Amino acid sequence: PGDALAHYLLGLILRDTDPTVARVAEAEAQTRESLRLSPHNPLASAQLGQILLDAGRTDAAVALFEDARAHTPDDPNLLLVLARAYGRQGKPLRASQTAARARSLLADQQRAAVLTDAARKQPLDIGLHRQLAVLYARTGKPEQARREEDTIRLLQADPKGTARQMGAFSDSLQNALAGR
Repeated sequence: PGDALAHYLLGLILRDTDPTVARVAEAEAQTRESLRLSPHNPLASAQLGQILLDAGRTDAAVALFEDARAHTPDDPNLLLVLARAYGRQGKPLRASQTAARARSLLADQQRAAVLTDAARKQPLDIGLHRQLAVLYARTGKPEQARREEDTIRLLQADPKGTARQMGAFSDSLQNALAGR
């Protein structure tokens, strides 16, 4: 009853599983209750925005999407739905700019995944860590960027010692994952 996450999840299930008019209305009510309990929750704001957008209440949907974006500005999926809502509002330039930002973020996320895999295989490659630091900084992930910058400093200061530490950590992690 007083759990915002439970109301959000119930709203999500009702909206996405066999959506009838009654189920969508209940999904809206559950999502509104989630937002009452946890104002400005980006997941609930985006979900209610989607319900309202589907119902043709575009202005209210945009307000909710913009609220969600204020808390998660680098969510490409949110930006794509916001772009669609701007288009329905008759704001093609804003829609285009928002969609372009979403596509850029998606490309950056894909690039980060490729670089992360490469850095796991070549953990001593400073160039890979440098590219990741720049990418993380650009995509609003300052902690990950800082971690990559720390790795670069460690590699520059003591490459052999850092390599030993990374190897020991990797061995420990593999043992833990294998249940040893």
